[in-house]
Amino acid sequence: AAYAEYVLAHRDTFSVVANLDVIPGVPGAAPSAADVERAAEQGWEHYEYLSKRFTGCPFVLLHAYHRGEDPKWLRRLMDRTEYLAIGGIAVPGLMTAAKMEFLDRTMPLLVDGAGRPTRKVHGFGLTGLTLMERYPWYSVDSTSWLVVTRFGSCYVMLRGVPHVVTFSDRSPKVEEAAEHYTTLSRPEQDAVRAYVEGKGYTVEQLATDYVKRSELSVLFFMDLERSWVDRPWDGRGAQPAFHLGD
Repeated sequence: AAYAEYVLAHRDTFSVVANLDVIPGVPGAAPSAADVERAAEQGWEHYEYLSKRFTGCPFVLLHAYHRGEDPKWLRRLMDRTEYLAIGGIAVPGLMTAAKMEFLDRTMPLLVDGAGRPTRKVHGFGLTGLTLMERYPWYSVDSTSWLVVTRFGSCYVMLRGVPHVVTFSDRSPKVEEAAEHYTTLSRPEQDAVRAYVEGKGYTVEQLATDYVKRSELSVLFFMDLERSWVDRPWDGRGAQPAFHLGD
């Protein structure tokens, strides 16, 4: 109820509002099938409650289908909304291969016979470039990119290839070969500096200011968004989803 009241008090601020998820089981233990089903039921109850509270509001209520849930919950959600989310992917220790196995099984339910999405799909906790490129997301989010900047690094694009470069003069990577800007080869440093200065920053700023690193990473992802290639999902992710240039 408190969440609903807060959202309603700021209704004109939001374009999308997330439903309240229920985490299955207890911390530190793998949830049982019954735990997962119970959490899905409770999450759906929240969705029904908030849908009624938010009737007439100028934003979308976004509910997620989670890894491990029965596909019936996805079909029920698809019957209700054009814009939905996939969750349960940002699990500590969950390997990319396991995420892909789940998404490869799920995506056929969300595309038509030509591989075109039939719903707008959001990826919760998903900004890994491999997964962003493989599937036809409408939107994604995570905080991992921000953690990268807090720990001294940021995203840069060099000759069409994404890189994470460490700049902080307090990072332990400053002593590791090819792990820090200062230990890159001269041609690599020149390419990084050209990219950074082309965006209106300096390497010296990035060495001491995490806000500047965050801003540069934001520009990287904005460029990535503009490079999106609209193409059908082919079941293998074989075609590039971004045109990153030369």
